[in-house]
Amino acid sequence: MTTAERVRVDHNTVHQFAWDTANGRTVCGELMRLACERHLDDIEHGAERGLYFDNDAADRALRFFAMLKQSDGKWRGQPFDLEPWQAFIVWNLFGWRDAAGNRRFRRAYVQVARKNGKSTLAAAIALLLTFADGEHGAHVYCAATKKDQARIVFDEASAMVRSSGLAQIVGVCSRFALPGSD
Repeated sequence: MTTAERVRVDHNTVHQFAWDTANGRTVCGELMRLACERHLDDIEHGAERGLYFDNDAADRALRFFAMLKQSDGKWRGQPFDLEPWQAFIVWNLFGWRDAAGNRRFRRAYVQVARKNGKSTLAAAIALLLTFADGEHGAHVYCAATKKDQARIVFDEASAMVRSSGLAQIVGVCSRFALPGSD
């Protein structure tokens, strides 16, 4: 099965999730509901504010995630299939553009309960931005209040590269430093 055939979520899944969430059919927090409402409103009226949605860019992001494999726990070695809420986040981050063609969203705040894949999602987004975003010499940072917390995402990204068979292509570095530290 090819990566393209294995993509579990697509634009229909994401739009259905947005519609269900905006209309109270999906249990979620207020901010997610508002994000879904904004997405649906912007699909209709975004052009009036110089916004457009790049389906190809959003699809490329989803296809990149389909190449990755889980690296830990009971899902180790399994494909990293995004849940609809995760796909909605990725879809929005990589699909929305301003009039100049730049990404609309440059930051994301994701808050979900423990053990819901925040670090895995952050690691995969970091890998996409580092290796598959078309930016030569991309710099991606993970910040946390403690080095050990930031290290979780870095280690997950490194393990994800190894478990997905991408290590030969990109190389896995083990450099991790805080500004001003050795």
